[in-house]
Amino acid sequence: MFNSEYRKEAENRLKGKVDTYNQTLDSVKDSIEYLYDVRESSNRSIELAMDVLNSYRNVPETLKIQLERIELLYQNYTNLKQEAEEQYKKDYAQAGGTVAAGALAGAGVATLAPSVAMAFATTFGTASTGTAISALTGAAATNAALAWLGGGAVAAGGGGMIAGEALLGLAGPIGWVIGGAALVGGGLLANSKNKEAAETANKRAAKVEREIKKLVNKDYEIRNQAELTRADSDGLLELVLDEDYSSWPEDFQELSNEQKYKLGTLRNATLAAAENINAILDKNGKFKKVSLG
Repeated sequence: MFNSEYRKEAENRLKGKVDTYNQTLDSVKDSIEYLYDVRESSNRSIELAMDVLNSYRNVPETLKIQLERIELLYQNYTNLKQEAEEQYKKDYAQAGGTVAAGALAGAGVATLAPSVAMAFATTFGTASTGTAISALTGAAATNAALAWLGGGAVAAGGGGMIAGEALLGLAGPIGWVIGGAALVGGGLLANSKNKEAAETANKRAAKVEREIKKLVNKDYEIRNQAELTRADSDGLLELVLDEDYSSWPEDFQELSNEQKYKLGTLRNATLAAAENINAILDKNGKFKKVSLG
């Protein structure tokens, strides 16, 4: 048939791009979980440092303000994890302990652990609307949870075609929620003429390629943030463990200048670590400090 080879090549190209997209998506998911593990380790270091920093009385007002900032950041991170776990449990219960009918391809709240939900929540912080996920209810909450869990992987359909024409509607906090008409064997491409179908497939392949590049950039940013967080956490833990703070005077005013300097270094390192574990990946694929109002 005229242009049949052209069509076949275009369809294979599209399928290849989609396969690459899904592989890249898997890498991003792994990076997000790695970042969460690093943040959890950093959070434990922050807790140890806070025990030291809060053990002194008669602390100057300027230092109290910094300590309050650290406490707020610590609570923000803790609350976000709790909200994510609670929402996970609600969605799981609403789904009857199974993947809800009509759920996005590839994932459901019943198929992944709560820690994964917390990993996504602490990386992105909010639902696609910008609303805190904990504030959502019903279907909106379920969709948001599925979006956290990577429900938007592009799925292969029958006959070598691709399921999910909206490919990458980029609606979710991660940017990979699928919607729209399915392009399976009896779908739009199958009912098109060879040349028209080939041109459509090529356009979609180009779009998938652009989304792959976005995902690759996100993967790099997430991994880079994880390494920065790990370095800060390791440095903070070293500051906590390398000094016998219990032998110091409990009154800040009685500390020597050297002790005050060391305590200031510990405080600054704790603040940096607390800001790191709260940094959110924004829509531009860059991490930014969280605003606490």
